[in-house]
Amino acid sequence: MISMIMMPRRAVRRLLLSIGATLASAWAVPVSAGPLTYEQAVRLAAANAPSLKARAAATAGARSSAVAADRLPDPTLDLGLQNFPVSGPNAGSFTRDDFTMATIGFSQTFPNLAKRHARAARAAADIGIAEAGELVEGRNVRLETALAWVDLYYG
Repeated sequence: MISMIMMPRRAVRRLLLSIGATLASAWAVPVSAGPLTYEQAVRLAAANAPSLKARAAATAGARSSAVAADRLPDPTLDLGLQNFPVSGPNAGSFTRDDFTMATIGFSQTFPNLAKRHARAARAAADIGIAEAGELVEGRNVRLETALAWVDLYYG
C-alpha cells in the first residue's frame, strides 16, 4: 500500500493523474471488454498521460528555440519624417515647406561571435535537459501506473 503521508505533493499528483488516466481509459472501453491487464494499463497511461504530452511540447519548444540561438538578430528598417507641416497653409504637403525631411535607415547588430556560440551551446543543453525530463516523466508515469495497478489488483 502506498502511504500518501510520506509522498511529496508532486508525487501524489502524478499518482492521482496516473490512476485517473488508467481508470478513464478503462471506462472508455466497451462494457463487454475484459479486465485491464498490467501491460494495457501501463501502455494506456504512457500513451494518454497529459504530463508526457506537456513534456513533449516542452522538448519541441526547446528544439524550435535552438534554431534561432546562433543566428544574427533581425535587421531593422527605420523610417522617419521631420518638420512635416500639419497646420497652416502648407499642411499635408511635402513640397511646399523646405524644412520637411524624410529619413530612411537600415541597421543590423552583430553580437559577439563567442556570445552567439554560447547561446547555441546553452540551447543545445536546454534540449538535452528537456529530453531527459521527458524520459524521466515517462518512467514516472509508468511506475506510478504500475504501482496503482498492483495496489488495486492485489490490495
